[in-house]
Amino acid sequence: MGVVHVHAPHFWADHKRARLATGLERAVRAAREPHCAFSSAIPVQAAEVRAARSLMLELADRLRSAEDVPPDVVEAVEWLLSDSCGPLFSPSPPDTLHDCVLDTILALEHGGTDTA
Repeated sequence: MGVVHVHAPHFWADHKRARLATGLERAVRAAREPHCAFSSAIPVQAAEVRAARSLMLELADRLRSAEDVPPDVVEAVEWLLSDSCGPLFSPSPPDTLHDCVLDTILALEHGGTDTA
């Protein structure tokens, strides 16, 4: 029983990272497909997603393959995928989504964001 408890947080962390990676990939696919008027889903900013496509897919790959993902990086991706006022869903200045994804990749490379 103790072994299951020790490995459970790691399993959930892997599952959450895979779910976030899938969300990024789904956003990239959604930018290629026309939005259905009868859907309750908030459409992505297609032009911004297309411009940030390669970085979004790189972040998805890194989330799946990283040994450890700092909590603030997980939170940043969760925010990106869920905040309807964020650059994925709301009109923003050019390259806002690109810069947000790039900052998240850099934070992942450096073990989290620098809050100093």
